[in-house]
Amino acid sequence: MGKTFVAAKLKGERPRLPDELLYDDAGLQLWSDIIYLPEYYQTRDEIALLERNGAEIASHIATGATLIDLGAG
Repeated sequence: MGKTFVAAKLKGERPRLPDELLYDDAGLQLWSDIIYLPEYYQTRDEIALLERNGAEIASHIATGATLIDLGAG
């Protein structure tokens, strides 16, 4: 993944970088293993909250605004 790939991902309607740029293979596997543990409820709770309240949350965000999710923790 070079500069051209990153530049292309940052352009467009929804700029986004893939997780692969932030972690190596071992880190990605570890993160995936952790977030799906029964004890790690944050991911499931966040998904449930957004599924339940996503439309209302979105209704409070101005058209053309940029929402940045800094993540949990």
